[in-house]
Amino acid sequence: MPRTTRAPQPAYRPRVMLTATRSVYRVESERMPGVTYRVDAVAGTCTCPAGQWEKPCKHARIGLMVWEAQRQMCLAARNGVTTTEAAGAFPVAA
Repeated sequence: MPRTTRAPQPAYRPRVMLTATRSVYRVESERMPGVTYRVDAVAGTCTCPAGQWEKPCKHARIGLMVWEAQRQMCLAARNGVTTTEAAGAFPVAA
């Protein structure tokens, strides 16, 4: 039986939306565009199906990465690093 190969999938680049709470984000679903999940980066929780079973998920990982990048930019600003320099060192999707 011949082996079939899968077409390469585009990289997952979700939209991440800020909320009123500093460490909580809305992260867009990979499979269902327009659907977002609530991610608490500090608590490591997500409202996606995997997150509801307390399993690690890509949304929580992305939320943590964004939170850490924002934290690093704040620390850099406190140390006199310009926003442009900090953004180059710690890229955050707009």
